[in-house]
Amino acid sequence: MKHELKKVAVLLPVAALLAACGGGGDTAKDAGVKPEAQAPQGSTSSGSVTASYAKKADDGRYMLVSPGLQSSGRLTDVQQTATGAAAGGVVTMNANTLSGDLAIQDIAGDESFALGRWSKGTVNRDGTAAAIVGDDGAYHYVVYNALTAFPTSGTYKCDAGKFTAPSRVGGSGNVLGTAAGSATVTFSNGAAVLDAAITATVGAQSGAVSASGKRLDSPAITTITGNYFNSGTGMALTVGEAGNAKVRVVAAYQVAVSGDDYRGVATFSCGL
Repeated sequence: MKHELKKVAVLLPVAALLAACGGGGDTAKDAGVKPEAQAPQGSTSSGSVTASYAKKADDGRYMLVSPGLQSSGRLTDVQQTATGAAAGGVVTMNANTLSGDLAIQDIAGDESFALGRWSKGTVNRDGTAAAIVGDDGAYHYVVYNALTAFPTSGTYKCDAGKFTAPSRVGGSGNVLGTAAGSATVTFSNGAAVLDAAITATVGAQSGAVSASGKRLDSPAITTITGNYFNSGTGMALTVGEAGNAKVRVVAAYQVAVSGDDYRGVATFSCGL
């Protein structure tokens, strides 16, 4: 089945970032990508969205994680499936693409963000193509718009959040779990202070990752907590736009459950 692609492209240079900053360019544990995007041949999905993500000029950002990847940065090119079972699913983030006989699960989003999990298909990265094999080969993504400026003041309470099903990246236990969490963000003196917690549950066991009092001095910054970039428990956290006078807490994370490691992404819509 063919699907239309909604494409937004802005030609911008992409510069390298430090691990703690998600502003100007791509940050990745294994970086360097430039293949051509391909249209999907078929797709399935466990969800749908009522509106498609609309990238704002050069304010688009993304996070993408898999067993061998923890990447974030400026979003210069994005494509979404516009029709069919995976409507609203993102298939291109810059030079990271999903093609072929594909499946996108856990789709959620609106005009300010899109979230999902690539569970089947061919991923093009680093100039090479590789098929996703099993749920423990999943890629988790979230795309969103950065704030142009922080609110001047206030403590913003967040909703129950949207999550991809965390997938195993190390160990021998169950492949998929479920996630839940909470977040708050306080603005004052030109900065944002984040509190966030995410719990992954796999079978009868759970594991948690949390961060408290994490300060962002600019909307362009992503803060890294714990051992996120060292294959340990931790998060990549930032604040983006959510529309309607709200903000969005965006997170990618790794958590240990009974000795196995799981990765996923989450967002929370937050308001006064």
